[in-house]
Amino acid sequence: MKKKNLRIQIYITIALTFLLLSVCYAVILFQFENKRRDTVVNKIVMSVNAMVQLRKNDFANDLFMNHSSAIGIMIEEMLQIQGIVGVSIFDKDGKSYAAAGVLMGGNSLDYEKEPGDAVSPGDYKYYENTLNNIKMLAYIEPIKAIGEKLGYIKILYSLEEVVKESRLSMTFFTTLIFSVLLLIAVLLHFLLSYYVTKPVGQIVAAMKDVHNGQLGVQVDLSSKNEIGVMAQTFNQMSIENEKMYNELITLNENLEQIVEKRTLELKQEEAKSRSLLENSPDFIMDIDHEFKIQYLNKPVNGSVGKGIIGNSVFDLTPSKYSREFKMVITGVMDTREKGIIETRLNFPGDEALWYEVRFGAIETDGKVAGIIMIATDITQRKRDQAKLEAVRNELIKQAHQAGMADIAIGTLHNVGNVLNSILTSVSLLKEIAEHSSTEELVKSNNMLREKMDNLEEFILNNPKGRMLLEYYLEIEVILVSEIETVRSHIDRLEDKAKTMIDVIVAQQNYAGASALTEMYNLAEIVNDGLIMQTQLLENNKISVVKELVDAPKIPLQRTKLMHILINLIKNAIDSMSGVEKENRELKFSIEHGGENILLKISDTGIGIEKENIDKIFSFGFTTKKEGHGFGLHSSANYMTEMGGTIRAESNGVGKGAEFILSFPVNNISDKK
Repeated sequence: MKKKNLRIQIYITIALTFLLLSVCYAVILFQFENKRRDTVVNKIVMSVNAMVQLRKNDFANDLFMNHSSAIGIMIEEMLQIQGIVGVSIFDKDGKSYAAAGVLMGGNSLDYEKEPGDAVSPGDYKYYENTLNNIKMLAYIEPIKAIGEKLGYIKILYSLEEVVKESRLSMTFFTTLIFSVLLLIAVLLHFLLSYYVTKPVGQIVAAMKDVHNGQLGVQVDLSSKNEIGVMAQTFNQMSIENEKMYNELITLNENLEQIVEKRTLELKQEEAKSRSLLENSPDFIMDIDHEFKIQYLNKPVNGSVGKGIIGNSVFDLTPSKYSREFKMVITGVMDTREKGIIETRLNFPGDEALWYEVRFGAIETDGKVAGIIMIATDITQRKRDQAKLEAVRNELIKQAHQAGMADIAIGTLHNVGNVLNSILTSVSLLKEIAEHSSTEELVKSNNMLREKMDNLEEFILNNPKGRMLLEYYLEIEVILVSEIETVRSHIDRLEDKAKTMIDVIVAQQNYAGASALTEMYNLAEIVNDGLIMQTQLLENNKISVVKELVDAPKIPLQRTKLMHILINLIKNAIDSMSGVEKENRELKFSIEHGGENILLKISDTGIGIEKENIDKIFSFGFTTKKEGHGFGLHSSANYMTEMGGTIRAESNGVGKGAEFILSFPVNNISDKK
């Protein structure tokens, strides 16, 4: 893989940024200059129009009286005006009558309308002088007397000065912006070099020293940013590596004996493994990318591979199981991930038996060349499983595993939702930064700097000056609003981060918890359960009420109790899904009296029918369409194992339900 230099990548990034800003400036400047030039041209047109209006009556009289010499004198006078390079007079039919100076278009009136049609005062168009490439403005005005059209006057105005001024303006501003951008690029280069590339280079050089055998080398960086932390971590790792290396040298004295002993053990293990493979009870097959069997490890009915090798592996599967079998094996071929399935296979000459089939991709040069398939006969196991399906201990074990999975899944779901909220806030902060009003403030300040030499006149007499002052009064409210919005999102990010930490810490407390009975505070476990389900409760708009009195510690198996709590919380959320959001309430209360401590969990959900109160803890009983009936049954078993009980109460459908967990407090003082 080609090595990429960080410094070069930074230079390229700065250069691309410089180029992008230059292109954006060029587009903006080009549009600005076009508008400015159009404004200048409009002023020229107004000036020429005013001059024509002053002489229009004289031209009309001389043209009516056919005084060509007088018209010629007036034309020459007009040519003395700066910018006018050509004047032509045409009769009412559009034929040339008199002309002087540059004659664009020859003796033609040169406009798109037929002679005699109306020509609006101030009609003009651009021309390009083909002799010296000077842009011209052609101005045409009808000459009338007593409402009768006598002819036309066409004036050619040179735009050479306008073009020169435009070029000078473009050159000045381009040079100015280019210099500013170049200065920014140099500054960025210096800062990135000082704070990033130079310290990173020191760390890379130290890593090379370590790679070349100079263990214990240190990086001298005192900065407290991420690179400084990385340097400190590297220094610590370097010291530890040197220590480990010294320990390895000490151990190397007995290495030969250890290697010799281990080699002998490996040979013995290799011989044992070879024997196991050669006498494996499993069928091992090599399948090519066309799903044809190329190898079979042992004979079937006395013949190795007869009727199997060269045929499709799908021929071994009865039609009832072929669809799922094809999905798994094609999935392994496409994703290169391992696959496993329990299915029936029908080898030639044998009945269809149950096999556990494992698949793994065979890769060559980064491509899937085939699949290895290992089929283990599990027919007897299947028969045994069918006989033991109703065994209570197996069901309790499965329910316990499902409970632990619920804890992990709930934690991941909570953390995922919190991360989504964090990403939403970050996206909104980014949007605020991209659309901040500071850009408009910079533009206003630039306008103010341009008028500094004549600031009083600009503020008092120029409408833009008054608008600028009003804008400065308005920008305060906008910026204050933006800052308040940013602060609110920062507070939200901090709150979500704390929530995520609480959820993870609570889950970690139960991830490795043992099944031993120990003394615990009941309220603490309830709080941990609520933390794990925080996001699920918030998403479903559940209001939680806690009345957790101070009670003595009691003997519990906290993992099993957590399974019970999460199961009851999820059941309560499901039961309140059809209730109005403002009426959803989940209440936890602890009562200490007599020989028992009671934990009551009540909801405002759909309730429980009276005839089902005594059935809900039975195995397999559920009122949910997709329920399995394990949750409450396993909860009851766990409470029995901890010496407690669980019961349910409800006033009927639509009136909520309450689950009461009772824990004995006898012998608490002895167990403490």
